[in-house]
Amino acid sequence: MKRLLSIVLVGFAFVSCQSGCASLGGAKQAGFQGFAIAHTSLMLTKNVEHDLVCGQSQAPPPPLCVPDAVHGQILEILKQGFTLDGDLGRLVQATPEGVPLPAEVGTLIGKVTKLISDVLALIPKSPQKAALVEKVQIK
Repeated sequence: MKRLLSIVLVGFAFVSCQSGCASLGGAKQAGFQGFAIAHTSLMLTKNVEHDLVCGQSQAPPPPLCVPDAVHGQILEILKQGFTLDGDLGRLVQATPEGVPLPAEVGTLIGKVTKLISDVLALIPKSPQKAALVEKVQIK
């Protein structure tokens, strides 16, 4: 829950943060922190899921591995996630210093978080999935 809480708190902080948020280094810095957390969680989810696809040398045996058909569904979800991730990064980058971040930043982080949750729901229960859930703290 720590990672999800971090995403939510950073999202709240930079959406409500004005230019003088010294503890976060300003609104733009808070935006970059939120982007980095969301991006890292998305990348980790992609990498672990790939390793769990049935037939991969490190994948657990069926029914604990991710079947090819489910992997295809997950790839579509991840594609959406990385599109939103790119939008988020560009939005934060384009925001001038000293200007509050657009509310869309928090919305994008929420959407990326939801997509990660959707991917996790499709991955069969396994020790690798449990470790991933622990790292990204999204269920």
